[in-house]
Amino acid sequence: LINVYKPGAYAAVGLTYWVKNLKPDGYNMNITCTPGTYGNPIMNPEEVTYSMDQIEPVFNIVTDPGVLLVRADSPFQTFEDLINYAKEHPKTVTIGNSGIGGDDWVSCNLLSKQAGIDIVAVPFAGDGPSWQAALGGHITATSNNLGITYPQIKDGALRALAIYTEERSPLIPEVPTAKELGYDIVNGSSRGYSVLKGTPQEAIDKLEEAFWKVMEDEEFLANGKKIGLPLNPLGHEDYSKYLDKLAEDFKVVWEEVNK
Repeated sequence: LINVYKPGAYAAVGLTYWVKNLKPDGYNMNITCTPGTYGNPIMNPEEVTYSMDQIEPVFNIVTDPGVLLVRADSPFQTFEDLINYAKEHPKTVTIGNSGIGGDDWVSCNLLSKQAGIDIVAVPFAGDGPSWQAALGGHITATSNNLGITYPQIKDGALRALAIYTEERSPLIPEVPTAKELGYDIVNGSSRGYSVLKGTPQEAIDKLEEAFWKVMEDEEFLANGKKIGLPLNPLGHEDYSKYLDKLAEDFKVVWEEVNK
């Protein structure tokens, strides 16, 4: 694999270059990250010139779930502690996120709406500055990702109050899901591979087969577990449905915020 880096505009630069300049021959893939891939056309329909109709998902590798964390010595021992305090003290709880339109931002909005709380969402230039601000005591909590903050959780520097998954994560089994606490929040950042629409089905099948072999590689699986990489293998069909559902949910949140 030869990596071609086209950074900028929440992956819009790279995705636009990809769909405009490369051929649907199976040799030109894109590392598909969410929510940026489907979020860009929703947030900036007049400026973003690519669409999801030009993208053919092949295989998802990772779904890094969202987590809500506080520093270890925070007075908030549980998710309910923070929610209750936020209800009693509107606009005093500050929660960091990785920027407008990111999965952490979506999680904050879903939490605010479902819990009926008025928090202050603090955008940062990425997940790192967000969790570092929480660790430094500059914000109440950070809405982040498990794969990003797993080392700090493991070391005891940060404490996860809830995770935004269907079921508890085997990496942090003691942390409850938001769903079991009564909040229908399942969210995170996925990373997979896509090809251009029009790519021969034979090429798509070949790539999917190769990715399934990777997901059976013992060394790869061991390394993923070691660094807290939440693997979530999805083949072509399931991955396509998954991205469609995420895009629908994102659009609802975006329209709600921008009423």
